[in-house]
Amino acid sequence: MKPGFYTIMAAQFFSSLADNALLVAAIAMLAIMNSPDWLSPMLKLFFTISYVVLAPFVGAFSDALPKGRVMFMTNTIKVVGCLTMLAGAHPLIAYGIVGFGAAAYSPAKYGILTELLPPERLVAANSWIEGTTVSSIILGTSMLTGRGVPVAGEYEVKNVIAMKIMDLLGIGGSFTEYYAMDFAQDLVLMGHDGPGHMSIAQDRIKVRPLVVYHGKVGAGLSVEMSVKHGPITLLSVIEDKERGFALLIAEGESVPGAILEIGNTNSRYRFPLGARKFVEAWNSNGPAHHCAIGVGHAAAQIEKVAGLLGLRSVRVC
Repeated sequence: MKPGFYTIMAAQFFSSLADNALLVAAIAMLAIMNSPDWLSPMLKLFFTISYVVLAPFVGAFSDALPKGRVMFMTNTIKVVGCLTMLAGAHPLIAYGIVGFGAAAYSPAKYGILTELLPPERLVAANSWIEGTTVSSIILGTSMLTGRGVPVAGEYEVKNVIAMKIMDLLGIGGSFTEYYAMDFAQDLVLMGHDGPGHMSIAQDRIKVRPLVVYHGKVGAGLSVEMSVKHGPITLLSVIEDKERGFALLIAEGESVPGAILEIGNTNSRYRFPLGARKFVEAWNSNGPAHHCAIGVGHAAAQIEKVAGLLGLRSVRVC
């Protein structure tokens, strides 16, 4: 790849990361302003509406000018959005301006590849763009989750509710799933490529470069952390035919030991039932394979939350 290509990849990564960082700042501004809760989701709407409105025009605009100039101009618009918020404008307006710049930037970041690389390298180049974008999203969503705005990995909206309950209880709320069992040590191995709740990390959080991005085409960065060693609680929002939803709860322990160093929120867990019986008991209630994890034993608190919400709670262990 030409040196200019890696410059474009760096610009794409930091541009996308800045979009997520600005979202964190905008949410914080709304909180400072004591705005109603429904305004926070509106930030994303104001950001993405430009993609819909400008869709018929941004491609032609990008083709009419050198792609590098278009990228500079559109990133300048995003800077203007940041400065607008710093100047005291309402976060919805400021983030809408950033969305305008991001929508106009998008065609140019792909179009410039044809100016830098021969046709046979374009597929690999596209995978690099997707990898850097996903990397920035993973970092951004972990930043949001750590600030009390949980993000749905893989569109698992029910799990965001579980994460938010844990965050409000002050015990974290990382997005996780079980992916393996260590029968020799009677452990369940759990993790996910974000969003992780940074406040419950055992050690320093790492941003790990990955040569192969979780088996997908392309490379990128991901957030790597383990949950603090000691007591933990799992929570899943499951379906209930009588009341609509129920809260599925389990208490266990995060234990030290080797983990896969693949940029995930990997940890090793021991449950009173043992690994086999825990997995059987947990799955017998029909949860999705994702759940939220927090530190400390909080089953009693969550059962009270379920009672206040008029929901049934199921405690596995």
